[in-house]
Amino acid sequence: MSFWRKEKICCGVIFKGPDNEVLIYPKLLKPCSCRKSAMKLPANGSGSSDSGSVTSISPLEEDTNSNASSIF
Repeated sequence: MSFWRKEKICCGVIFKGPDNEVLIYPKLLKPCSCRKSAMKLPANGSGSSDSGSVTSISPLEEDTNSNASSIF
């Protein structure tokens, strides 16, 4: 029998399994202020050209996202 351990972190609660698996239940997580500020800061990289590819969405991904949002 395996047991999952409930662990509090700065952003909420996660569960850790016997082999260090991590289970995240979104309703128990809320990004804290330190995580939000880290996400807003621009990445000061070496000027790589793929920084724009992160925000681009292919038509297939766009269709998938719109269908997923209409289900809930």
